[in-house]
Amino acid sequence: MRTPAWQARARAACIESGDPACARDHPVVRNFTRWLAKNAEHTQGVQGEDWSPGIAGPHQKADADMAHWSNAQFAAVHNARRNKFDQGDLSWIEARAFNALALGALPADHPLGKDVRSRLAQLAPREPATAGLTPVPAAQSGRPISCAGSTIAFGSDGALSALSFGSEAGRQPWASPTATLFALTYTTYNKMEPWDARVNMTCSEPGCANPEDRVWRPRLTALWHNGSAVNSTGGACRVVAELAFDDEAHRKYGAPLRTLTEYTLGASGLGASVTWWNKSATRLPESLMMGFAPPRRAGYGWAMDVLGEWVRPDEVLGQGGTAQLQRGIWRGARYTSDNGTAAAGLSVDSLDAAMACPIVPSLGSRVLGNATPIGEGNPQVAALTPDLVGGMAFSLQHNLMPISGFAQWYPFGVGNYYQRQDEASLFRFELRV
Repeated sequence: MRTPAWQARARAACIESGDPACARDHPVVRNFTRWLAKNAEHTQGVQGEDWSPGIAGPHQKADADMAHWSNAQFAAVHNARRNKFDQGDLSWIEARAFNALALGALPADHPLGKDVRSRLAQLAPREPATAGLTPVPAAQSGRPISCAGSTIAFGSDGALSALSFGSEAGRQPWASPTATLFALTYTTYNKMEPWDARVNMTCSEPGCANPEDRVWRPRLTALWHNGSAVNSTGGACRVVAELAFDDEAHRKYGAPLRTLTEYTLGASGLGASVTWWNKSATRLPESLMMGFAPPRRAGYGWAMDVLGEWVRPDEVLGQGGTAQLQRGIWRGARYTSDNGTAAAGLSVDSLDAAMACPIVPSLGSRVLGNATPIGEGNPQVAALTPDLVGGMAFSLQHNLMPISGFAQWYPFGVGNYYQRQDEASLFRFELRV
C-alpha cells in the first residue's frame, strides 16, 4: 500500500528542514498522528441510528425522533435552551476537537506545523476580489470570454457551457450548453431516498415538512472578468461568477443562499475556488454536488484515483456491499482515451472534496437530474460499463448517512457550541489537459 500523502509530506518536510531530530519516530510527529488517528474509526463517538444521534440501548428505535422534521420543528427542540440531540452535536464537536488537538501538537516552528497551517489557511472562505475586473451585464453573461487562446462561457445556472483550451486549438471543446462542467446542484429527497427512509416527513398535519424530491439549480446573478485585457498579453486571467439559490431551498431546506466561484483560466488548465455562504441547518435529506459531464468522445471513459491507482467505475463490483456510485479518491478523476486508462484527456483534480460519484443517467428516475444519490444503500448497476457513465460528480456535503460519525445536519451545535464557521465552505478544483 502506498504511504499516505500526509505521512509522505511530513517525512519530506522533516528532511528538507535539515533537523536531525526529525526522525520517523520523532515524539512531535508521533503525538500529532496519535490525535489524528482518533477520527479514523468508523463510528467514533456515540452511536445513533434511526436519525436520532445519541439515542442508544434497547429502546433506541422506540425513542427515535420521527416528528421534528421541518426546520421550524427542528429549531423548537434543537436550541440553546433545549437540545433533544445534544449527544449527536457533542459527538461531532468531539471529532472536530481531535483535529484541533492534532494541530496543537505541532509547534508553530516545526516544518510539518508550518506546512499544515499554511494548507489550512488556504481553506478559509473568502470573497474573491473583483477590483480591476469588468462586470458583465446579465443579458451578456452567456457570451464567451477569451484568455491566452482559451475560451470559457456560462449557462444561466452558472455551469460552464463552453470550455476550450488554447493548447488544444481545433479540438472538440470540453463543455457545451447540454454537456456542462462545474454544475453545482442542491438536491432534496423524500420518496427518492429509499435506502434510509425517514418516516413521517410527509403528512397533512400543520407544520409538516412535506419535502420534495427535487434538484435545485442556482442562477447566475453576476459575472466579472479581465479576459480581454489580459488576453492581449497572453497571460492567464481571472473570472468571478456569483450564483444564488432560491430562498425556499435555503429557508425550507438547507441550501446556501449564494456561492462565489473564482476561475483562473490559462492555455492548458483551469483552476476554480468555489465558496458558498449562509448555509442553513436542516434534518431533511439533502446533498450538494459538483458535476462534470463533458461532451462524449469516442473511446473516452472515466477513471478515479483510488489509493493511487486509476480505477474505472465498472471495475468496482456492486455485490457484497461495495458502493459503485461513491468512491473515496485521492487526486480526483479523469476523462481520457482508452476508456480512462490513458493519460490523454481531461483531468479533474479535487483538492478538498474526497468522494467521487459516477453519474449514470440510465438509472432513470432513481437519479434526480443526473445527480448521483449518496447514501449507504444507493442503487447498484447490474452491468456497469464505461459507456453508461455520463460524467463524474463530487460530493461537497450531505446528511444521508444515519450514524454518529456523519453529521446529520450542517452546521451543527447550539448556543456557544454552534459551528458558525460552517455556514461558509470552500472547495478547490483544477482542470488540466
